[in-house]
Amino acid sequence: MFTFLIADDEKIICSMIEKIVDWEKLGFRCIGAVNTGIDALNCIKEKIPDLVISDIRMPGLDGIQIIKEVAEAGLNVKFIMISGFRQFEYAQGAMKYGVKYYLLKPLDKDELEKAVQKVNEEISSERRTSIISGKYTEIRSKVKEHFLISNFFAGNKKKESDSGNLYRINQKYETQFTEGVFQGVFIKIDTTDPEQIDISFILTQVMDYIDNFGNHCDEYIKTEMSSGLILLINYREEREQEIVNAIEVLYNDVLDYIKRFKGVMLTIGVGVKENNISRTWNCLETAIDAIKYRLRFTNVRIIYFSEYKFEYRKLEDILGIQHFQNLKSKIEAGNLEEILYMIDDDIGRIRIVDSNYSPLMIYDLCIRYYEELKNYIDNIKILEDTIEMCLHNWKVITENDRTELKLIIDTKKLFRELIPLVQSVLKQKTVRPVREAKEYIDHHFREEISLNKVADIVELNPAYLSSMFKKEFGISFSDYIMKCRIEEAKEHLSTTKEKIAAIAVSVGYHDSKYFSKLFLKEVGLKPTEYRKLYS
Repeated sequence: MFTFLIADDEKIICSMIEKIVDWEKLGFRCIGAVNTGIDALNCIKEKIPDLVISDIRMPGLDGIQIIKEVAEAGLNVKFIMISGFRQFEYAQGAMKYGVKYYLLKPLDKDELEKAVQKVNEEISSERRTSIISGKYTEIRSKVKEHFLISNFFAGNKKKESDSGNLYRINQKYETQFTEGVFQGVFIKIDTTDPEQIDISFILTQVMDYIDNFGNHCDEYIKTEMSSGLILLINYREEREQEIVNAIEVLYNDVLDYIKRFKGVMLTIGVGVKENNISRTWNCLETAIDAIKYRLRFTNVRIIYFSEYKFEYRKLEDILGIQHFQNLKSKIEAGNLEEILYMIDDDIGRIRIVDSNYSPLMIYDLCIRYYEELKNYIDNIKILEDTIEMCLHNWKVITENDRTELKLIIDTKKLFRELIPLVQSVLKQKTVRPVREAKEYIDHHFREEISLNKVADIVELNPAYLSSMFKKEFGISFSDYIMKCRIEEAKEHLSTTKEKIAAIAVSVGYHDSKYFSKLFLKEVGLKPTEYRKLYS
C-alpha cells in the first residue's frame, strides 16, 4: 500500500480530503496532515510519502516552492495540487516540475479518485518497469515518430510508388500497421493569450487522453507541431464507428482538462481516409486543413475534412500572375496605405468569385502577404530584434485565430507595424554609408574622384548613392565635390600668391580654363577678380 500526506492551511479541508474517498480501496494510507508549507516540506523529507496532496497557496512555503525543494532533493514523490484559482500560471508553475494533476476547489470526489488512481498506476508502473525497458519504449516511440515526420513534414509525397510495403515499413520503424484505413487527426489548442499561455506545456499534460484514444486503433503515431498534436491512426474498416465515437470521447476528455485554464479552446480536425500507407501525407495534410476550416465554423468542435466541399482555387488564378509582383513593388516603396487596400481588395475578389470559397484561400492569401514581406526584409539584410519579433508574433497569433476577420486584422496589423519600422531602419542603414561617402569626399576631393569609386568604397549601388546623397544633403554628388574644391580655391586665392593654374591643380582640376569657368559660375567672379577683392 502506498502512503500519502495532506497539506492545506485549512484544517477542515484536510479532514475533508481524508474522508471524501475510500483511500484503502485506492491503495493508499494517510501518514498525516499539516497546515504550513514548512511543516509539509519537513514531513516529506522525513517520511518520504509516495503522494502529497497540497494546496498551492500556504503560509511559510507555497506549494510551488515545496515541489521545487522536493525535486531538487531528488525525492520521487508524486503531487496532486489543489487550488481555488483558475489562473494558468499556478498550474504551469507546478507542472513544470513534473506535476500532472491540478484540481480546483471545491474538490470533486470523482476527479480526486481519478487522479489518485492514475498516481497509483504510475507508481506501480515505475516499480514494475526496469530502466532498460523504459529506455526501449522511449526509443521505439522516437523511431515511430520519425516515420510520421519523414512521411509528412519532409514532404514525402513523391515516394508513393515505393513506400507502400507494410511489412518493410513495420520492420524499419517498429510500427504495427495493418491493412485497413489510415487517417490523420489534429488536436488543436487555441488561446486568446499565446504570449502568456504555454500551449506546448498543456499538450504534454493531455498525452494520457491521446494514449487512451490510441487503444481503439491498430496502430497510432503522435507528434507535436505548432500549437497542437498531429496523429496518424490506422484501423480496420469495421472499427470505423468505434473510432468516430473514440474521437468524440477524446474531445470531451481534453476539453474537460483545458476548462481549468482561461482563454484556452479546443478543435479537432479529422483528415480524409486512405487505404494505402503511401498516401498518409494526404491524411495528415487534410487533418490540418480541416482545422483551418474553423475560420468558417467557429462553433464546430470536431471538423471532418471530407464533410465539406469548398471551392479551392489558386490565388494567381483569381488575382492574376503579376499581382504579387505589384505587392513586392509596394512593399519596397513602403506604401502602407496601398498595401492595406490591396489586402481588402484581394479578400473581396476571393469572396466574389465563389460564395463557397475555401477558407484555405484566406489562409493562403495572408501567408503569401507575410512571406512577401519577410522575403523583402531578408533580401535587404535587416537584422533587428524588433522586426524578427513582429514576424514571429504574427505566426504565433495567427495560429490561434479562429475567424477570417481576426486573421485579416492581424495580417494588416503586421504591415502597420513593420512597414514604417523597416523604412526607418532602412533609412538609418542607408544614411550611414551616405555620410561615409560625404566624409570620404571631404578628405579626398583634391584627388581624382568619381561616383563609381565612392560607391564601391561605401558598398552602395552608384545610382542609389547618387539619389540618397541628394536626398540627405540637398545637393548632388558632383555639385558637392565642386563646392568643396571651389571653397578650397577661394582660401588659396585670398591667402596665397599661387598662380591660378597651380591652385586649380591643387584642388583637383587640371584644366585651368575649365576651373575658371566653374569658379565664375559658382562664385559670380573670375578667380583673378576674387583675389583682387579678398586678398
